[in-house]
Amino acid sequence: MIEKNAKTKHLHFDTISGLLKADAFYKALIEIKELSKPNPTIVRWRKRLQDALLDTHFALGGTQTIIAAEPDQILSLATTISEAGAKIKAVVSPTKSKALEKVACENIIIGDFEDVERELKEADLLISNFHGERLCHEQHKALLVRGFPNYEQVGNNLKNDTLYEGGCYLLFEVANLIK
Repeated sequence: MIEKNAKTKHLHFDTISGLLKADAFYKALIEIKELSKPNPTIVRWRKRLQDALLDTHFALGGTQTIIAAEPDQILSLATTISEAGAKIKAVVSPTKSKALEKVACENIIIGDFEDVERELKEADLLISNFHGERLCHEQHKALLVRGFPNYEQVGNNLKNDTLYEGGCYLLFEVANLIK
């Protein structure tokens, strides 16, 4: 690619979720474009995310959360909700990945829903695909459905949890589940 166009730049971001990671992403884009400041829409959404972090901190602060998903999605979701004060009690991934090394969680499990069921007993919230519904129903825990499969919500795969705007929506959705 670089041979075809010497001006091509490769940028790598482990995630673009959460305030700090989105800041790094936008900063890099602004530098590449040699702009003095970001677009006003971006500034407005950043301020909204700051407000969302403050508003949801009271609901999410200390919430014991388990995330069962693919590694990249785990990192993305954990980054955002951790900034609002949620505690990542455990993550359960079906595969190993370097992305899991960046998740702020000491209990990283390569496993399946049997592992989720065991960990869920001491948690408040599960973020997983539809297969977590039965476990949450049995243990009276909150469930945020993300990932595939999802048999009950049309369009769930189109939800945006990234950058400033998506982070706002994610935080509000989680806070409304916990209240």
